[in-house]
Amino acid sequence: MHSLLGNSVEAVADFTAALESNPNYAEAYAWRARVHLRQHNAEAAIADCTNALRLRPDYVEALAWRGAACLMRGRPEAAIADCTKAIELGCTDPEVYATRGSAYDKRGDCCLLYTSPSPRDS
Repeated sequence: MHSLLGNSVEAVADFTAALESNPNYAEAYAWRARVHLRQHNAEAAIADCTNALRLRPDYVEALAWRGAACLMRGRPEAAIADCTKAIELGCTDPEVYATRGSAYDKRGDCCLLYTSPSPRDS
């Protein structure tokens, strides 16, 4: 598979050819989205993941990759929603948790879990 070898242009072309042959091939949308994500083409990745999810609403990888693309586009709410749904569907990939954590951070929801009291607090 071209995308595993790092040939993004050929990978996109092959996934596109697969979709021309079978427009209901959810996996081809999702894997093309992954290539777009690696190319930092977040909008194309979001579109492809959305198409994959239209065909397979429980497609964990498409949710995870769309979440990452949404974070890349500065849409932390959408990233959190997609990553949370992927986790609820059983995803255990640490990258999905990290993406969701980064989205919470970007949204401003993170705080220090452990703080030492300041001597002034005594």
